[in-house]
Amino acid sequence: MDAQEQTLRRRVRAERGWSSLWALMLCWAVFRAPWALWSGPRPPQNIPQNHAELQVTVRDENGVAVADAAVTLTGPHPEKKFFARSDQAGRCGFKDLAPGAYRLRVEREGYYVLTKDGIEVSGPVALDVTFHHQQEYVEKVNVVASPPAVDPAKTTASEKLTSREIIDLPFEVPRDIRYALPMLPGVLQDSTGQLHLDGSSTRQISDQLDGFDMTDPVTGLFEMRVSVDALRSVEVEASRYPVEDGKGAGGILSLRSGMGDDHWRFTATNLPPSLSETKGLHINTWTPRVSASGPIREGKAWFLDAMEGEYAIDLVNELPAGQDRNSITRFGNLGKAQANLSPSNILTGSYLVNSFHSPHIGLTRFHPLPTTVSKSDFADLVSFKDQQYFSNGTLAEAGIGLGRFYDSFWPMGSAPYMLRPEGSSGNYFERGSRRARRLEGIANVIFPEVGRHQFKVGMNLARIVYDQSDQRQGYSILRQDGTLDRQVNFVNFPAFQRNNLELAGYAQDRFTPTPRLLVEAGLRLDDDEILRRALLSPRVAASYVLSADGETKLVAGIGRYYDRTNLQFVTAGLGGLRTDFFYRPMGF
Repeated sequence: MDAQEQTLRRRVRAERGWSSLWALMLCWAVFRAPWALWSGPRPPQNIPQNHAELQVTVRDENGVAVADAAVTLTGPHPEKKFFARSDQAGRCGFKDLAPGAYRLRVEREGYYVLTKDGIEVSGPVALDVTFHHQQEYVEKVNVVASPPAVDPAKTTASEKLTSREIIDLPFEVPRDIRYALPMLPGVLQDSTGQLHLDGSSTRQISDQLDGFDMTDPVTGLFEMRVSVDALRSVEVEASRYPVEDGKGAGGILSLRSGMGDDHWRFTATNLPPSLSETKGLHINTWTPRVSASGPIREGKAWFLDAMEGEYAIDLVNELPAGQDRNSITRFGNLGKAQANLSPSNILTGSYLVNSFHSPHIGLTRFHPLPTTVSKSDFADLVSFKDQQYFSNGTLAEAGIGLGRFYDSFWPMGSAPYMLRPEGSSGNYFERGSRRARRLEGIANVIFPEVGRHQFKVGMNLARIVYDQSDQRQGYSILRQDGTLDRQVNFVNFPAFQRNNLELAGYAQDRFTPTPRLLVEAGLRLDDDEILRRALLSPRVAASYVLSADGETKLVAGIGRYYDRTNLQFVTAGLGGLRTDFFYRPMGF
């Protein structure tokens, strides 16, 4: 048996081993889920008369559970404090308390600090608290923001911008969130506006809006724009992110939008346009932003709507009047609504739309108006998500989203296109249209803690449909003296469609063997109909708090990450054939 065959057999055995482990974890999840969802609350245990317990549930102003909130309980003796962190259902508990009056303090970055005094605990007590996001209030209230701190429950290497930082920090294009992210360590922006994390390609980054994929399904680029007024936070995860996040070996870019509450809020920015007198009075640039939020029904339903637009004129002074200008028109809007069907059932829907049009792309002194192309782009994302909290602490969520991406361009006519040293003439040689859509379904279940373990399972299903049509005609490249240097011809292929079906599932265990040590281990399975191969991604990360004050921690992790299948690469050879003929100065 040669070395190559031995290596192949070892690889097959390893893949079978991972497949068996994955099957066991999924079987456990299937067995565990029904029990968790329908078992109901456990009967209360007998508590000694001289002891008490407190169950705290932390929710924001819209009734959504707040996870990883630091909860501090101070008893009758101030020198004795109890600490806990809220789970995914926003719950945490304190047991074996001495009866008496307690003081509660809740903190998390991006929220105002919450304090509550005089909590009488003499037996089993359940307490619900409302935790407010940092934002402007109409009332005059003394509030304190939660300062950034070392989070012992965090193993991911990530950086975050809050809504206040997004609005306050100056960056080059304040209406485009992509230009704010280079202020974070490890984030770079190229000349086209695309982002790179720690040197990765922008196609290796998974871009998400409220948990739904907003990356272009064909190119893998971050093209959708969201008004900065609609964002509550932007988080960049560059390493050690858990198995619930996939399809991006370069990192995760997560945008979280806000939501209205029981207060009406309106903002308006850059409403008056800027004017220019160059070649006559005209609008130079106009970049208005308007947002509104408030209650649909107080305490039950709310909405948020944020609009941003752009209009600009680009003048080329060297060209004659009437053929010297190009305009850019861009529009974007995010509308979002939330309804609390019950205190434990929350339904959220959103619609993001982007449009762009420019009638003369590429207009310069060397490329006059007839050689330009007209370009139109359109993209939208509609999504719905339902969250259900169960009495035993289980959180289940399911969602569906549909994203559509259209772009097309066409020349000014069909005259032969020619390139000379002094510029171009005729009409551009190519026209094309591309349409892609992604139908995505997500489901996640987070189980209550069992001992020192908390399990989470989920799946993701995406159907991608891509249509492309291109038509090209030949063009000529001429020398300074007007002789032919090169003739380029094309063989056009018919329009085509390429589809893909992506399926992913994961299981994760969050284990805290000691109060200072946290271990996250999980396994992810990805598959699609183009590769037709199951990709297993085991990952593990751990965090250990070194100091007693919790200000120093050590984090390490290892895992396997895969990129999404790029349809642009797969379909690159279906657009047609090109043939170049080169000519000598005196002939062929």
